[in-house]
Amino acid sequence: MSSFYELDEYDYSIIDTTEERVFEYLDTHLEVQPEHIVSYIEYLLKTQELSARATTILETIQDDIAYAYYLWVYEYDTRDREYCYEDEYFDENDQRCYLSDDYVYDTTSDFSQEKVHKWEGLYDEENFVAVYNISGNTLQLNRGNKNSIWEEIWSIFTTLIPERNREDFKLYRLIDDSAGDTGAYVEQDMSDPALWNLTVNLDAFIFDGELDEEYMISTLIHEYAHVLSLNASQVRYYPVTDNENILDRFAQNCENQLVGEGCLYADAYLDDFIDIFWSDEQELERVRAEELDVYRGNEDNFISEYAATNPAEDIAESFTYFVLKPTPSGNSGADKKLRFFYNYKELENLRKLIRSWLDTL
Repeated sequence: MSSFYELDEYDYSIIDTTEERVFEYLDTHLEVQPEHIVSYIEYLLKTQELSARATTILETIQDDIAYAYYLWVYEYDTRDREYCYEDEYFDENDQRCYLSDDYVYDTTSDFSQEKVHKWEGLYDEENFVAVYNISGNTLQLNRGNKNSIWEEIWSIFTTLIPERNREDFKLYRLIDDSAGDTGAYVEQDMSDPALWNLTVNLDAFIFDGELDEEYMISTLIHEYAHVLSLNASQVRYYPVTDNENILDRFAQNCENQLVGEGCLYADAYLDDFIDIFWSDEQELERVRAEELDVYRGNEDNFISEYAATNPAEDIAESFTYFVLKPTPSGNSGADKKLRFFYNYKELENLRKLIRSWLDTL
């Protein structure tokens, strides 16, 4: 195989154009699998006499496709010491470049902040008082001690949300943080971004020893709405890699809205929601950078102050009220957001199902 070649801007433009066409082809020709493309490139690399430039371009495209579709765990190619990136060190024994464990990414850019938010949970593992594995409606204790209140909360969640809508959930975790203001949150699993973990703060829902079901139900629906709008059917996730070049190219090639989890598909609920209700791009970027508070003076456009935090919270809050409240007849921005969900028959049916099950709690 030819030696490493330093790609220039023109080479990257070729890579970007080629990958865009490949991804578009894969999205419209479901009979062709990403691994077919990756295998064919591997065949070319092994059987053809290619220049160093052609080899590097093909290897880059192969890596990008593999990352985009989670086909393999990244293994660093053998490279000379001089070609290690700034976040890598050179191992003398096996002559390879590896990521430095102590490298700190620049968190001043929006992209880096999104990536840090994606992979860093609100709490460290040792702060979970209990962790359960999820299998359908069943919990299996992974760590900690069983508690009837914790399992009652889970029972309420499974009553609210049909099992077929919870297939993306992997772990149910409990914290007990009286000092924090977090009631619950969801985040992608570190081992597989297509799976999600639900974490509940016990202290947030217990008052005088009793479970506040009304507050808990609205919180659980809100957190479910995040998974509903950010699951694998809605988002092409960022590749699971620390290679900044690959992550940057992925972000640059996103033709729809880019969120912390990845690139929204064109027909994603959140992408449509942003197009309608967050169409001012400059305002949206300022909100995402926490430079602008859009709630003050625009209270009628949001279900709550928290909804004005960003589009992801806006759609989650709006979905919660869409489920729990009667259909609005007004014409405020908030009313229009609640009626937005009626454009999707599957969401209207889900609303009816959840509301019918609320009577059983």
